[in-house]
Amino acid sequence: EMRVTWAICAVLALLVAMTFWEVQFYDFAGTDDSQYVYDNPIVLGGLSADGLGKAFFHFNNTNWSPLTLTSLMLDTSLFGSDPGGYHRTSLVLHLAGTLLLFLTLRRLTGAELPSAFVAALFALHPLHVEPVAWISSRKDVLGTVFWFWTLWAYVRYVETKGRSQYIVVCIAFAFGLMSKPMVLTLPFTLLLLDFWPLKRFGDDYRVGLGKTWLLVKEKIPLLAMSCISVLLTYAASATGGAIRSLSVVPLGARLENVPTAYVMYLVKTFWPSGLVPVGYPIPHETGLLQVAASTVFLAGITLAAVVFRKRFPYFVVGWLWFLGTLAPVMGLITIGSTLRTDRYTYVPLIGVFLVVVWGAVALAKRYSIQPRFLAGAGGAVLLGCIALSWGQVSHWENPKTMYSQMVRADPDSAHGHYGLGKTYEDEEDYERAFHHYRESLRSVPMNPDAHIGLGRVFYRVQDYGNAEKAFGSALKLEEDNAGAHWGMGITMKAQGKYAEAERSLRRALELNPSLEAVRDALETLPQTGQGSK
Repeated sequence: EMRVTWAICAVLALLVAMTFWEVQFYDFAGTDDSQYVYDNPIVLGGLSADGLGKAFFHFNNTNWSPLTLTSLMLDTSLFGSDPGGYHRTSLVLHLAGTLLLFLTLRRLTGAELPSAFVAALFALHPLHVEPVAWISSRKDVLGTVFWFWTLWAYVRYVETKGRSQYIVVCIAFAFGLMSKPMVLTLPFTLLLLDFWPLKRFGDDYRVGLGKTWLLVKEKIPLLAMSCISVLLTYAASATGGAIRSLSVVPLGARLENVPTAYVMYLVKTFWPSGLVPVGYPIPHETGLLQVAASTVFLAGITLAAVVFRKRFPYFVVGWLWFLGTLAPVMGLITIGSTLRTDRYTYVPLIGVFLVVVWGAVALAKRYSIQPRFLAGAGGAVLLGCIALSWGQVSHWENPKTMYSQMVRADPDSAHGHYGLGKTYEDEEDYERAFHHYRESLRSVPMNPDAHIGLGRVFYRVQDYGNAEKAFGSALKLEEDNAGAHWGMGITMKAQGKYAEAERSLRRALELNPSLEAVRDALETLPQTGQGSK
């Protein structure tokens, strides 16, 4: 039996290597990779006591994810500045997560082949290319490895009821939270596994208040850790000015996004076309009919899952896994410029895969479908995933290929045009940079990042008047935007307005103390006592 298990692990490893092999030869993607790696002094310093101190005891890039930074620092120590080294580490972590998922599901359910197929879908689905191919998404692959380790340790705890094993659960969960805060939904997932397949509510699947309270109480330490992670994440995001105000993303747009985004992710799970790297645009307007239809659709599936929970327990567990693990990133609190992105589905889609695979097995038994037909259909699905993922991987070769794909998939992509603007700005092709920043603003006029990008280009061509206007527009949208204050500060400095420059630069440093360039600008600023022009 173990030989079959090891053979499945070998096949999974081979499929992952085949699908993602080219990524190790790719460049940094540009978006966020500069903040996380090649312009990040903590990471560039390699693994060191000083770097670990800054990773664990300071907020970095509006995040607190010290283990993710530690893994990137280790990559620097091992591979230097070669992006291929970082890509290989992410690929190895993706493979480790795939194998851990298979082994954990196998231990939970005793169903070897269905567990293997769920793991293969997780490994090869096109929606899961982004966490592997984008170095900045290291937190997803690393956090997910700890997620699966926590599940494995929890199964051991349920089997043994040992205190030491529960401590391992807490440690693994803490490591996950220190890699990616989205792991905070894991205690909820453990409650679902208590229902099925662990059957800790009982063989009759009755959900009584007394039993439920005992199982919730057991997880109070984990829930407390989740609460601490929420507070740290909010503080880190607020410190760096990453939390989008209602003027940028109105409350109505956030509420409309919830049901429609859930449905969008489901559609792309079964028909993964038009995938956009990094993130999908925030819809300008979502029709009331679309919102209502999405809400009714989701409510209907949820009701069916609850009603048939005793007959199909995997259905309610998988469906609530999908809904629950996506909940923190549905945009009610908007951090950054992305409400929808493929990487958010990395763990949540496992719930959908559970429903599909266990449902297919149940249908095959009911209608006496030959196993070879089921295996043939499954093989065709996996081949389709591999082919689509190959194409998706190629879009991550370099910044231009990635942003160009965003604009091809959506000509009005504000994020894609912004990225191309930044790419051309870095290449000092200012004419094209102007064009793409303006296209970004045409799509989303309320995006402060595009105003800041336009201001930088004006600053670089020494058009300080227009630069001042652009940074001022960004500050009208977000008065606590560190990047806008920084841009305004260097623009004022270039015009000899030293008092105004000092105020703006100091405000930028208050909002984001990790901006070393702001410190440099302040140190070279003439004394304001000399007067300003």
